[in-house]
Amino acid sequence: MAHQSSFRESFSLLHDRHIFLLFVGIMMHVGIDVGINTTTPKLLMGVFSDTMQSQTDAVVVLSACIIYLIILSSIIKDHKQ
Repeated sequence: MAHQSSFRESFSLLHDRHIFLLFVGIMMHVGIDVGINTTTPKLLMGVFSDTMQSQTDAVVVLSACIIYLIILSSIIKDHKQ
């Protein structure tokens, strides 16, 4: 039977500096990503006086390109090793 970790045991992992920095990095990345995805359409609407739907579509294309580049860079990195 698998050991059930408690809430305290899970948070005690953050005492490890490496795990703590990874956790903070993930939280920052998610925060920045969400902020960009929610703010960019509004900024583009103000600059280009376009509809919200077309600006939202632009953000979707941008996100798809970012995901594609992340996957591509991972493949290239694995190939070089």
